[in-house]
Amino acid sequence: MKSSTKSSIRNILVSVLLLSSSAFFGWVFWSELNRTVENVGGVVVGEIVEIRGQAQRRYNQQSRWGSLNGSEEVYNLDAIRTSSNSGAVIVLKNIDESGNELLDEISLGPDTYIILDLSGKTRNINFVGGNISASGSNGLTVSAEGTLVTFNQGSVNLKRKEGEQTSVTVTEGEATVKTREGSTVVGTDAVLHINETSGVETREQVALTAKTPKSNDLLLTYNEQRQVDFSWELFADWQKPILEVSSNSSFNESEAQVFRMEAASQARLTLPPGLWYWRVVDTLRDESGPINVFSIDMERKANPISPAENLVIPFRGDAPAVSLQWNRAWFADSYTLEMSRTASFAETPVIREVSGSSILIENLSSGTWWWRITPEYRRGILENPPTVTPRSFVLEQRVGHERITLVNPADNATISALDVREGVPFRWENQEGLVSYRLKVASSRSMSDVLAETDGPENWKTLLPAPEPETYYWQVEGVAADGLPVPASDIRSFIVRPLSGSVELVDPSPGETREIEPYSSHTFLWRSEVPGTARFQLDRISDEDTGERTRIIESLVNGESFTAPLPGEGLYSWRIQILDKNSRTLVQSTEGAFTLRSEFSPPVLSSPKPGSSVSLIGSSALTLSWNPAPGADAYRVVLKAPDGTVISRD
Repeated sequence: MKSSTKSSIRNILVSVLLLSSSAFFGWVFWSELNRTVENVGGVVVGEIVEIRGQAQRRYNQQSRWGSLNGSEEVYNLDAIRTSSNSGAVIVLKNIDESGNELLDEISLGPDTYIILDLSGKTRNINFVGGNISASGSNGLTVSAEGTLVTFNQGSVNLKRKEGEQTSVTVTEGEATVKTREGSTVVGTDAVLHINETSGVETREQVALTAKTPKSNDLLLTYNEQRQVDFSWELFADWQKPILEVSSNSSFNESEAQVFRMEAASQARLTLPPGLWYWRVVDTLRDESGPINVFSIDMERKANPISPAENLVIPFRGDAPAVSLQWNRAWFADSYTLEMSRTASFAETPVIREVSGSSILIENLSSGTWWWRITPEYRRGILENPPTVTPRSFVLEQRVGHERITLVNPADNATISALDVREGVPFRWENQEGLVSYRLKVASSRSMSDVLAETDGPENWKTLLPAPEPETYYWQVEGVAADGLPVPASDIRSFIVRPLSGSVELVDPSPGETREIEPYSSHTFLWRSEVPGTARFQLDRISDEDTGERTRIIESLVNGESFTAPLPGEGLYSWRIQILDKNSRTLVQSTEGAFTLRSEFSPPVLSSPKPGSSVSLIGSSALTLSWNPAPGADAYRVVLKAPDGTVISRD
């Protein structure tokens, strides 16, 4: 084989290999780009409880970011970031050695990026950049480049500009900060700055420490406004500290709602719901403390729904389980149910922690029970929690059996015969402990002359198909499973009303003969004493002896007239039916037969023709003929002389 041929084959193979590789890696890139953003096999370590603005999450081993909407679970090794003017609150869950659940709260400020690494014994938050506030238990750490911050049951704010500096501020308790220079404890009176390039630590005395409201506090109220108590500890020698509260972080009155008031260490303001920022400034020195953010939201009361107040729940044998329901409070994490035998709740034999807004309580003894619901909050701080109003219900144990209660027909009810052509529907309340019922219908209140009766376990029956119009009486007896007597029901009566009213055919009236032009229209008229839709029916009778007929028109009419075309002379029949809303016939008219014939015209003489001469020589008879006249039943022939004398009449 020539070398040029070998070279061509080698070039083709290389090209195919390159194209295949490009297609494969292109498919991999496309699959990764379009893969659904979802967690696969991750361990749940907490949940997102609040989102302000825009926040995103990237699952472990995935490249795409997905939006967070709040109330979502977070998984180990999740990466979470916020955009500008945004924030998020994450609650991390942990179980200690005693089996108790511990909750750590992490708040992300604007333009913040963290990665959760909470597997095994280490529980660390990798702080890439931005601003976070954390309140944690022992064992939770935050790492930033060469800095490791350990929580000692405290609250810490961290601010980091990646590659430049990390700042640590403690707002409550203390924290241990470990750097290349060693470990140091930071309290609430100083800020520790760590230079990420040189590792040099700088401790700066803080001017003040904010106490309340804490950063990212959620304040709840049942009202349209809420009082907020502000407090801080001042370390600097400020002569005229001013509290500033703003609806955005700029504290610019042209852009936001801003409140200002002079106060030494505490103040109180009434604010509407929303996101608020606060700080303390010294106008004389043009200095300010840290900016803190909190939010106010309206809460819904967890009012009881059922059982209704003072509801009596009767029972026989064992007491039934009682379902307690209440309104869900929007921000509550759980509820405490308390039940007592007294309104003072001096003793509470039943206490339950409930996650939802209902619970089924069993094994209650008979008597009056009082119950109340208290919402519990993990984050929210409710303003002046109102006194919980208790409700009561009664479990009433009954011995024996009650009288059977009738439902339908109502006493002295009037029923149209049209409605009970298939029978009268009877119904009564089903009673616990009864295994059979006997329904009796009679024509007198003494129930001595029973017209119909039936037995069965159902609490309904249908009897008396097409009953005659009169007054009826009915009663139900019961048989109990325990053999104890069951009081029979009351005796009720009802009246079956006959169909009443009539329909009168007006035009054409029955038996009438009309002369009309062929294929003209006629307006039919009737009068009805019964309201309702009328069904107009028109037949043409083809054989009067056999009554054979053809339906030519049937139509529904609202009113008492109908215009219909008639095909020509002949014998017809029409009828009106009045219908109810279910298209059942309430009443109908008699059948009205009428005859149509064409308008009469005189016969035309054909032989002998008028003015002609006829010879009668050799003939004994004169033959006369004429064309038939439409509508004529018979003819009379009169022969007259020229002077008018009648010669013959037939």
